[in-house]
Amino acid sequence: MSLRRVRLDDAQELYEATLAMAQDGRGMVIDLDECTLERTRGHIERFEALGYRALMLVAEVDGRVVGSADVRPIDCRRLRHVADFTMGLAPSAQGQGLGRALAERCVGWAEATGIRRLQLSMRADNLRARRLYESLGFVLESVRPDFIRDPDGFVDDLVMVRVSASGRSRSP
Repeated sequence: MSLRRVRLDDAQELYEATLAMAQDGRGMVIDLDECTLERTRGHIERFEALGYRALMLVAEVDGRVVGSADVRPIDCRRLRHVADFTMGLAPSAQGQGLGRALAERCVGWAEATGIRRLQLSMRADNLRARRLYESLGFVLESVRPDFIRDPDGFVDDLVMVRVSASGRSRSP
């Protein structure tokens, strides 16, 4: 297993990993027809354009990309201490510690670059991911009821945050 910054030539393998996640359905909010190579390539290009102000990592197993994680700071002067965090792993790569390794690397990068508030949203039915995030210091901030429409009904969306110790609010 290895983790490294994404490159544009990762697009095909990352697309295949994302497609496997969409086919599995757990934890994803995009449908199969929305999962395209062009969409994956565009996502990578947006991160490459941000340079070292943002982080997008891929996880490899046996030289093959099986997932990714990213930290995207909000581009507004008063909110530059806040970043969005996303992560996904192909089902075949789950349960091997890759998710934890990706998340820990992203959390460490965020803290080292002055990100005080790292936030994510996730499906309420993704209990495995929630346990991982909670073990890394993320706490539930809010629930958005019926936020995600699945073919068989609605799923709540959870907003979770991790605020660094030095970033705690001083207001009452």
